[in-house]
Amino acid sequence: RHSRLWVSAEALDETLSAAIEQGRIHTADAKTRSRQLAETYGWRIEEARRVFAFGPHESGCNVVVDRTASNDNFAETKPWLATMFQWVSREGVLASEPLRGVCLNIVDVSYVADAIHRGAGQVLPMARRAMFGSMLLASPRVLEPMVVVELVCPVKVIGALENYLEGKGGQVVGVEELEEEGGEAVSVVSVQLPVGACVAGRQGHLADRCWHAMLRGA
Repeated sequence: RHSRLWVSAEALDETLSAAIEQGRIHTADAKTRSRQLAETYGWRIEEARRVFAFGPHESGCNVVVDRTASNDNFAETKPWLATMFQWVSREGVLASEPLRGVCLNIVDVSYVADAIHRGAGQVLPMARRAMFGSMLLASPRVLEPMVVVELVCPVKVIGALENYLEGKGGQVVGVEELEEEGGEAVSVVSVQLPVGACVAGRQGHLADRCWHAMLRGA
């Protein structure tokens, strides 16, 4: 009631999200991180320097950026905003699941002069409502959980295997040829699949279904 917080939400670039997940962005080193964001991902250096939190777990691929003008009281509430961002990025607005690829911009703040109204009890609920509201206005989406599966198969049936897995929403991410076993060349196929496609059901386990598909396509 006494203070105001304005927040906007937008999607992070997919390449940047992947780089953070793979540990190629130095989230703990502000100077190195700012230079990486400016030189590799096209951020203005001033914006890159104002990233003050990653989440969840202080290393996830979600960021919060200070885009406010000068405010004498904002610095003392930054720790509370970073704390709430950890909670928000860990339990998203749609399904209480972790966020991925979200950038929250702190656009403006307005605090009362009395310090008693700028404590954790006042700032944390305000920040939660503002962050959740900004994400709802940004048309969020629920991402299907994926898993990477490795399958060993004869080289001659890789084409049939790829066709089958792509029909299940999978994507082949790598093929590694192994030494011949018993006179027949084999390969390790790495595929990214929806978790639902890996769950055993009336059609049997994933490996059994793939084997029958390969026999039909061989």
